Amino acid sequence: ILGAGAGENIRQLRVINKELDITAIDINPEVFEIACKFFDVEKSKNIHLIVFDAMEFLIQTKDIYDCIIVDVYKGDSIPYNCLTKEFFELIYTHLSSEGMLFMNTNFTGKFEKFEKRDNVLWDLQSTIYAAGFQSMYRNDINNMGIHYAFKQKIAKISENKSNEKKNKVTNIFFENFPLN
Repeated sequence: ILGAGAGENIRQLRVINKELDITAIDINPEVFEIACKFFDVEKSKNIHLIVFDAMEFLIQTKDIYDCIIVDVYKGDSIPYNCLTKEFFELIYTHLSSEGMLFMNTNFTGKFEKFEKRDNVLWDLQSTIYAAGFQSMYRNDINNMGIHYAFKQKIAKISENKSNEKKNKVTNIFFENFPLN
């Protein structure tokens, strides 16, 4: 997880699988203090909390992951260096052959790099594809603005099947993480 989001992503993953090996990177040590205090995140043999810059971590690590979650923000913007082809190429090199990028774009905020441009979504998707990803999907359920990018080509799901699956995933998500 790049950008620990006060531990919410860690907590969500732990609900799915308590034995999951999770590495969370955040540049701000206070994020981990909040995660431990308010979101029941504790260091354990399979949770690794690392205070480090996301880009620098990707440059230095040799580890390969099945999934990389990107949830990095500086204020209400995604930092410029986390929107570049180089950033997504680094992610690509650290994913397993069937790896997946999960990116929170939360379009309620602004993109630092693209704030004066009209085609933010197109620019982001073009950059991710240029980094080597073969398939991409966007989830706008409840205006969440989540992108999924895959190293491999993924067969297109028909619209009916897609909506069926989205509704099922959304229902499971909100049963475990109600908004109120």
